[in-house]
Amino acid sequence: MTQASSANSTIYLAGDIGTSGSKFFYRVRDDQKEALWMGSGVADGLTTLALSILNAGGRPQDHAWLQVGNEVILVGDAAKTFVEGNSLVENKANQAVYKIVAALGVIAEKERMPSQYEAVIWLPLPLTEMNTKDEIAAKLTQTAQNFRFRGMAQQVRVSLKFCPEGFGLYLNRKAQLDATGVPIDQRRTFILMMGHRNLSVLCFEQGSLKSAKSNSDGPGFWPVFERVARSCGVTPADYSALMAALSTGKPLRFLRQKANCMTLLLRSKPSDRPTGKPPGFTCKTIC
Repeated sequence: MTQASSANSTIYLAGDIGTSGSKFFYRVRDDQKEALWMGSGVADGLTTLALSILNAGGRPQDHAWLQVGNEVILVGDAAKTFVEGNSLVENKANQAVYKIVAALGVIAEKERMPSQYEAVIWLPLPLTEMNTKDEIAAKLTQTAQNFRFRGMAQQVRVSLKFCPEGFGLYLNRKAQLDATGVPIDQRRTFILMMGHRNLSVLCFEQGSLKSAKSNSDGPGFWPVFERVARSCGVTPADYSALMAALSTGKPLRFLRQKANCMTLLLRSKPSDRPTGKPPGFTCKTIC
């Protein structure tokens, strides 16, 4: 692959830097649309000694590291050794800059970008985190001016645009209605966006977001998962196994003794379900 020409020295990037992972779409050429996924971990405040454990080869998104001044930051799967897990309490915007800069570094390496290029970035945030957008923009602008990604110096001029989490669903609905000749501003539209940590509800009237009727305070997938698991007597130690069962659909059985009762969580068999009822997990308690 040859180095990108000066005509293709701009990265267009849209992403969701969620707790479950960083999901991006990008393009460098007009006819391009590429997906990029990176782990959500970030380990900052490190020195170059941390680089000795990294694999210099492999895909850049799997072995991503930044150097900003004298500080080394590991991003994604590379950070697993230094972080035990991702806190759902921590505002994900605090580490947004490193995740975005790492994604730019990955794309620049994959697309053979020059050391100096531009980036136009769209970033969704929950309404409860919109007050951090100025801080994110200022730090991103400063960090992107001079950093190293996997040892390669980069200087990026960024343009950052924010939108509320779930806004993409509104734009998709608008396109659907436009195709039928129906203006979306003639309808009241509600958007529900369930993320890993929170549930966002957006209300649009006459084509505008109504902040007073919108919020991002609802429980996301993980809080709901924890609540249901606890109600079935599943302990945190079994969360990974239960998640694997939910993801793969393979039968799973838990036996846990609690208060002289035996709680069983088992996947219902097709023969146990009424006709038309989807497969699921049921809780049964034997005392």
